[in-house]
Amino acid sequence: MRLKNILICVILAGLFVFPMSASSEKETERWTYGPWQTEAMLSLGNEVLIVDYGQNGLWSYNGAWIRLSHLDPLRMVKWGESVLVVDFGSHGLWKLDQAEWVKIAL
Repeated sequence: MRLKNILICVILAGLFVFPMSASSEKETERWTYGPWQTEAMLSLGNEVLIVDYGQNGLWSYNGAWIRLSHLDPLRMVKWGESVLVVDFGSHGLWKLDQAEWVKIAL
């Protein structure tokens, strides 16, 4: 029984730890509680801006705001023309390609 409870806790924790899938959760979110501090931003493709709002997560903008992840990235770089690589610290190194997150390193 104890092992079952531990497994349930691990599974539930995993749901909140990993970056959201931009493809399955593509919805526009707007914030209303004051200004957010921009920690970093870069251009991805011709018309997409990626913005790190620290504790408020990682967002993209191309006419509407879409939350890419609730996590605060340590670093992010553009790889090629349309791939974003993000270091989420202890959560690992991830790439966002074609609106899908893939973990590439611990």
